[in-house]
Amino acid sequence: MSKVKEILRYVLAIILAIAIIVYVIVNIASSTLLNKNFVLDKLDETAYYTKIYAYAKENFKNYIQQSGFEESVLDEIITEEQVKKDTQKVLTNIYNNIDEEVTAEEMKSKLQENIKKQTQNMIITTEQQKSIDNFVNDICNEYLTGIAHFNFEKELFNIYTKVHKGAEIANRISLITIVITIGALIAISLNRIYKSFVFAGISCVSSGLFFIIVNMFINNKVKIQTLTILNDAFSFTLREILETIMNTIKTNGTNLLLAGLVLILIPNLIHIIIRSKQED
Repeated sequence: MSKVKEILRYVLAIILAIAIIVYVIVNIASSTLLNKNFVLDKLDETAYYTKIYAYAKENFKNYIQQSGFEESVLDEIITEEQVKKDTQKVLTNIYNNIDEEVTAEEMKSKLQENIKKQTQNMIITTEQQKSIDNFVNDICNEYLTGIAHFNFEKELFNIYTKVHKGAEIANRISLITIVITIGALIAISLNRIYKSFVFAGISCVSSGLFFIIVNMFINNKVKIQTLTILNDAFSFTLREILETIMNTIKTNGTNLLLAGLVLILIPNLIHIIIRSKQED
């Protein structure tokens, strides 16, 4: 009978370890990538808006040489505040499914006004006007598609919604499993209550080692600080987000490992002391 209980304890310890792993993963995701405020904070911390604003202005200059206009035609057509406003609209569309349209109408109007000033004493042919219109559209499209707007917002929202709902379900299931498993460990160890703590400790150590190994594996295989996607500003912010997630994984793993060792060593130590006194 005692052997059956021991096997059952190991089975429960494995189930508990898996439940802890799922619970921690869900909570890390919920507090980082699935959290709009976390992303907004990271955008502020990494000066994302300032960098994107500078990046946009630099990209616009690529169209100047072929257009024949002076660089001053781009003066004040966008502001850093506009970049921030449009970026936050995109995030709102993704996280809240609020269809806030990001447009370049204001920028287009300012650009056309600047062009008008530079060409006010010139006679514009139909062909030249067509080139001007193309130039204006190119600048606006560069901003919308490359700087502030993602065409797959709806798809991202659909993915976010499914992941968020899945995370909520997984969180509830894992939490219930943790409670039931700990209860079961206590129930089958009433005559040796210290073992319930020990096996809970084994679960914590196992899940802690899992996260530490995962952190080491990812850091070894993926060079986060060299990741480059879209542009430098986006890449830097993404790297900071991933670094935060990896550090959180490492911290959780370390805490679980230490907590597990405490749960294993202290109850065992108390049991040995009590047993030695009884023998005396």
